[in-house]
Amino acid sequence: MQPSGTSDYNSLQVLVNRWFSQNFQLTLNYTHSKCLDDGALGIGTINGALNTTPASAQDPYNQTLDWGLCSYDLPNVLRINGLCSLPFHANWLVSGWQLTGIVSNYSGAPFTVGTGFSDTVDPNGDAPRPNYVYGCNPYAGAKTVQEWFNPACYVPAPAGQIGNTGRDTLRGPGFFDMDLSLLKDTRLTEQVNLQFRAEFFNIFNHENFALPSCQNRWHSIRPAD
Repeated sequence: MQPSGTSDYNSLQVLVNRWFSQNFQLTLNYTHSKCLDDGALGIGTINGALNTTPASAQDPYNQTLDWGLCSYDLPNVLRINGLCSLPFHANWLVSGWQLTGIVSNYSGAPFTVGTGFSDTVDPNGDAPRPNYVYGCNPYAGAKTVQEWFNPACYVPAPAGQIGNTGRDTLRGPGFFDMDLSLLKDTRLTEQVNLQFRAEFFNIFNHENFALPSCQNRWHSIRPAD
């Protein structure tokens, strides 16, 4: 093991900020990117979830075998926020109201398929990656929280050998969330304002899942004993 690594990141970043009228503003942020590395991030967590960067190289003499997607690679990230000042000014009761919202939508993070047990020459290394069954679609069928990918697409490599499955070749669930806020500002004096605020998080009650559960830090194809 050594404190070294290589990574490559490229992206297209778009920012749009527009006042459509005196009462309505919209801001859009979009990033399309791709990040590749050989495990340069190290062990840690991303958004509270264990990342899939290996603790050591599969083959210390050929580190390119670990070249793959960064564990934090999110190819599409979209965020939209808007503010609408309600056009009512007849009296203090109906004036000063604002409606704001934030929409967040981004791709799922990648993860690595592993065997869940080590039968290589390095007993302290990560569980080896399996062999991929050529032509098999790992996403065939519905992706569910019980079985996010098809384990039949992978078989353990022969004892003492390294599987041909790459690092971070599959992706976990994406993320979607929409939050709304309703605000009202009431001027009490020239220097004092009173604000009413009601906030609603994830108003569509959309389920956002972490990466599939893992064994020995890898998403295992080995059935439970």
